[in-house]
Amino acid sequence: MDAAERSLTFDGSNLKSGHSRPNEHEGRVHRHSSRQRASERSEPSLAGARFVPVIGAVGGAVAFIGAGKPVVLGDEAASVMSAERSLPSLFAELGASTPFTACTTCSCSFWIGAFGTSEAVVRFPSAVAAGFAIAGTVALGRRLLGTTGGILAGAVIAVLPEFTRMAIEARSYAFSIALAVWLTWLLVVLVRRHETRKRLWLIYAVGAALGCVPLPLPGAARRRASRGR
Repeated sequence: MDAAERSLTFDGSNLKSGHSRPNEHEGRVHRHSSRQRASERSEPSLAGARFVPVIGAVGGAVAFIGAGKPVVLGDEAASVMSAERSLPSLFAELGASTPFTACTTCSCSFWIGAFGTSEAVVRFPSAVAAGFAIAGTVALGRRLLGTTGGILAGAVIAVLPEFTRMAIEARSYAFSIALAVWLTWLLVVLVRRHETRKRLWLIYAVGAALGCVPLPLPGAARRRASRGR
């Protein structure tokens, strides 16, 4: 092989290898663009977003209708009595409840201290939480099923007998439902967007921990020990 042939062979191999690198780069760009287009297709339109707060507010208001008529009895009465305690006594009573339940109970304590203990007053926070749960259901349904599916999902949960009961009960059930629904919505958003920002996943993890992991409060150990005697 003379010098001209060796030069031609060398140039051809360089040309071939030179083309492979741009092709690999173009492939990565194409895959990234495909994922981005898929993520954009999974995003619901902004036009239907206005239904989320509207349906939540309407659902919470409907749930609150007649909330002042049933007499506070049983577990509701126990919750009201607990909320009327002093904060140190309340912390000791909460025991190993979750931080979220402890926060809602303390919030109800301040609420009752400010507005009284009538049936409608003590049940109003639960109705508000139910409205947030309905709004979250609509938002989650829009992510998974589209705007129509989200509206139908919100309408269904708003008329479920068990949910409407919790919506006007002076307990933490409606708050827990709202937290679970919005955490699920956040998880779906993060997964579908292929989210890699750690702070957003940290927000989800902290929210899940607040609602699920029991953290003993001051006085809980003494309370459990006294029960065991």
